[in-house]
Parts: sequence; C-alpha cells; structure tokens
Amino acid sequence: LEIGGTNSGIKLKNSGASGRVYSLLSDTSGNFQIYDDAAASGRLVIASSGNATFSGTVKTKNTNASAYPYFAIEASAKEYHIGVGGASTVTGYANNLYIYDNTATAIRMVLDTSGNVGIGTALPTTKLTVNGGYANFTDGTVNIYTGSDGSGGLFGTITNHYQRFITNNTERMRIDNS
Repeated sequence: LEIGGTNSGIKLKNSGASGRVYSLLSDTSGNFQIYDDAAASGRLVIASSGNATFSGTVKTKNTNASAYPYFAIEASAKEYHIGVGGASTVTGYANNLYIYDNTATAIRMVLDTSGNVGIGTALPTTKLTVNGGYANFTDGTVNIYTGSDGSGGLFGTITNHYQRFITNNTERMRIDNS
C-alpha cells in the first residue's frame, strides 16, 4: 500500500510476477479513477459530472442456473434490464438474451439460442416473431405495415401510397388507392 506518488492516491501493487500497480486516485480534473500504472490509463473513470467510462470488458456473471444476471438501466421513471437467463430459469428466458421492462413488468425482446428474435414475446418461433399489433416499415414518407387485428392478417400501406408486389426485381402487381 502506497499513499502519494506520481498519480496521487492509494496504490495497490501485485507482488507476483506481473507486478501490476493500480491506483485509486482523484485526478486534477476532479475525476475518480482506478488507474493502471502499466497501461498509463484509467480503467474506470468516474467523472465529476457522474458519468463513468470503462476501459476493457464489463462482465456480470452468475453460475446459479436459476439466476438472471443482468444490467439495469434506469432513467427518471423507467427501468430496463438487459441480461441472460440461467439454464433453469422460466421458459423464454433460459439461456436467452433478453430486454425486460422492469417498470411495466413485461418482456420487450428476446434473442434465443437459435438466433430467433422475439419482440413482445419471450418465445420466438421464427427468425423474427412480433407479438402485439403491427410491424411498421417506413422511409419517412411511406408506411407499410403487416400484422393481425385479431380477425385476420393485414398487409398494406397506412399512407396514401400504392402497394407493389415484385419478383425477380420486376413489378408483377400494383394496388393503388382508387
């Protein structure tokens, strides 16, 4: 343990072969750092504004098969969790990457081990499974949607534009608004 030195702070030194030295310090800008002397850089910098910067990999790990290790992201009145369900967690979370809306207590998106993505569902059955209304595609002017209204499937534009059907990059049919 060393107090003071080039980067004023508390130094922690590994006495083993690597001899790495890390410092806990407050720099001249008022930032708190975990500083790696060998790399001459802050591995974790917490700025006086409260923003944090990491250098390297941030990892959350839990070896409990029924656990849900996650990162929580919160702003004002909303909190989301991004994580991976353990092997013994409930269906839809087990071994899958998920985004969970903790405020609304609802799953928002899942990427399963087969590469399927589910939006609004924890159990995607195809490469993209959307549950809960419509999927909307837009270029900022034309809006094309596809989905279900509970009584049947829907596909079309929700703006005053025609709908084209093409194969082999050739228009085969057009439906306009007349």
